[in-house]
Amino acid sequence: MGLEGGCKFTPNIVDCNQLSVDIENEIVTVHGFIRSKYRLRFPELESLVHHEIEYASVGKPLPDNVLQKTIEACDRAIELDSTLKKILRFVETKMGCITPNLSAVVGSQKRKNLDGFSTATSQSRVGYLEQTEIFQSTPPRLRKQAIKLLAGKSTLAARVDACRGDPSGTNGKALREEIQKKIDKLQE
Repeated sequence: MGLEGGCKFTPNIVDCNQLSVDIENEIVTVHGFIRSKYRLRFPELESLVHHEIEYASVGKPLPDNVLQKTIEACDRAIELDSTLKKILRFVETKMGCITPNLSAVVGSQKRKNLDGFSTATSQSRVGYLEQTEIFQSTPPRLRKQAIKLLAGKSTLAARVDACRGDPSGTNGKALREEIQKKIDKLQE
């Protein structure tokens, strides 16, 4: 079965997550190579284009011998990004089947661009709960309370999922509503 499929097949999510981190690290390495070549011809490009894949899509002509290697590196970065997106879509669809309540609480963990920094290295600094839509939409002054709410309710949802107590995710949806109501109340 490919990366796209129903909930019948339970993949090893840990392996998929590790593969996505490895791909992100490879993209960073390829991006470094591309930057080192373009920096000589167009030093301002780094300050104008921060995202690795966008950077691989633009630039000025280089000498033929450097151009061919740089084009290959750009193609590699774009190919890696495409593979990474497939893996992340796959993991996202499976998480709803494997952890329906936790997924309902935290929502999909869409990885965002961090101004040219790899999400692989930023994961250790930022954290998964801080990437959630609830956290991101909470005003900065209330984010400390929001992260505590998210952590507590995520733990409860994970416990329900661990014992397969609510495969529909209804419990997780109720927990998410509780979090949102408490945050709304804090904003008043």
